[in-house]
Amino acid sequence: MSGEWAFSDEEFSTLATRIVALGREFFADYGQPFYLVSLIPVGTEAARGSSYGGTGLTHSFALFLTRGMTLAKQEGGGGIAWLQAGIA
Repeated sequence: MSGEWAFSDEEFSTLATRIVALGREFFADYGQPFYLVSLIPVGTEAARGSSYGGTGLTHSFALFLTRGMTLAKQEGGGGIAWLQAGIA
C-alpha cells in the first residue's frame, strides 16, 4: 500500500488475506507459499468520483484505486472484495 486511504492498512490487509485464503481453500491451491497484493493510487487527490480496477498477475494481484474509494460494496458494482475475489 502506498499513501493514505479511506480505510486503514489493517482493514485492507484483513480483507486481502481473507480473499486469498478462501480462494486457496476453494481451489485446494496451496502450491505457492506467497501471494502478493499491491494497492496503487490512481488519479489526483482533488479528483471527484471514484474508480477501481485491477489485474491478476503471476501469484499476485495489482489493485488500482482512487484515494476516496472505500472497501464497501459500490453502487452498480461489487466493490473491492468482488474485484479481488474474481481475479485473485
